Amino acid sequence: MSSNALVERHHPAPDSASGGAESTAELARQVLAQLRGELQPVPRLLDQPAAWRYLGLSRSMWFRLRAAGELPDPVRVPGRKLPMWRVEDLDRWPRRLKPAR
Repeated sequence: MSSNALVERHHPAPDSASGGAESTAELARQVLAQLRGELQPVPRLLDQPAAWRYLGLSRSMWFRLRAAGELPDPVRVPGRKLPMWRVEDLDRWPRRLKPAR
């Protein structure tokens, strides 16, 4: 949904007789507050299924690349048995790929 549609859906445009700049500033504050509540932070560490989805890989391709040593190394988080992958390592991974011919 576009931000204009979001604004119009939740906050009808003020008529010109009622406040002008003050109501526009208030409207902007309300919209920003709502958008902040809707946005979710990107996690810094991903488990294995989240990592392959993040890269847009199938499960089988993930395991094939992992067995070949083509993926970033995972990290161990104290208290967790399963490995995790850093998002920044996953973001750098596509740059190491060779271009298609």
